[in-house]
Amino acid sequence: MGGKISKRGQSWQVTIECGKNAQGKRIRKYFSAKTKTEAENILTEYKYKILKEDFVEPSLMTFAEFLKHWLNHYVDKNCEVTTKAGYENVIRKHVNPYLGNIPLQKLSALHIQEYYSYLMDEKGLSPTTVRRHHSSIRKALDYAFQKQLVTKNVADRVTLPKRQEYEAAFFTDKQVVSLLEAVKGSEIEAPVNLAVYLGLRRGEVCGLRWKYVDLEKQVLEVKETRTRISREIITKAPKTKKSHRVLYLSDQLVKILKAHKKRQKENKMLFGREYVESDYVCTMLDGEPIHPDVLSHRFQDALKKSKLPHIRFHDIRHTVASLLLHNNIPILNVSEMLGRSDVGITLKIYGHVLEEAKKDTAIKMAEILKGKRASR
Repeated sequence: MGGKISKRGQSWQVTIECGKNAQGKRIRKYFSAKTKTEAENILTEYKYKILKEDFVEPSLMTFAEFLKHWLNHYVDKNCEVTTKAGYENVIRKHVNPYLGNIPLQKLSALHIQEYYSYLMDEKGLSPTTVRRHHSSIRKALDYAFQKQLVTKNVADRVTLPKRQEYEAAFFTDKQVVSLLEAVKGSEIEAPVNLAVYLGLRRGEVCGLRWKYVDLEKQVLEVKETRTRISREIITKAPKTKKSHRVLYLSDQLVKILKAHKKRQKENKMLFGREYVESDYVCTMLDGEPIHPDVLSHRFQDALKKSKLPHIRFHDIRHTVASLLLHNNIPILNVSEMLGRSDVGITLKIYGHVLEEAKKDTAIKMAEILKGKRASR
């Protein structure tokens, strides 16, 4: 890139060379100045920006057009299918209708700030959801900055709504027993027991195949998950390396799984040709792999039938963690069982349980010492 200054009547013209377009045609930008000194200052400023790599050729690309490019050329090649689907959903339903027509290089922090206010005031979305939108916009603009389409990431200058503290729902040990009784003999007996005994996620339960289960060695491997994207069910690898794990099966769970496998064989005989061969552990009576949403609906039906408090299927994981930590199982063991990539996340969610466990431990220690001193 370069530039020149030329006299035009009573004024001066600054011509900035901005390279060539896709057709090989030169791209130039012109400025007018009253004096030669002013023209030289303009040219010097642009040369300085070029040296700093801050120069961005003005473009008519809208924010919506840029986001489409980002999805196709970055997200599609670097992110999981579920992550891309999440971005696409946010962009299509919310971002594009509000911010899409604004030219990328004219998008400001004020535009984004007003968008977040609109989401909460008009759409009624929570601060947590707004923060998810911000994460998508910020990552996209980071890419724009790296590709020198913008000189800064304006999303960094936005004030975010205060983060909501998440409160996980838990069942007591007695409620868990009631839950297991409620699902006994039903289509969701195996899924619920897998979640209760091992703390599996819903997608991990639905994605478990018999080939990953060894009932003789009493272990299973969490290797796949099944999840819904829009109206489609996809099978994919676990999200993190920690999520890919091998878990021990208790005698009780082995007994439940053996009985479940036997029922599947009986159902296969009963349905004949209409039986669906899938190798999935958790299926409907006809062998069809259980749909994640169906599992959640059946789970809610079981809660109502047994008059248990409403919790999500995912909250079984929270219950498992809570009960284990309350019974002084080390947090590292619990975190590894749950397949969490960061022990800190487990600590943050279940900190209050650990505080109770610390109290119980201290009381237990006092009882031990009291017994010892009494015997002296």
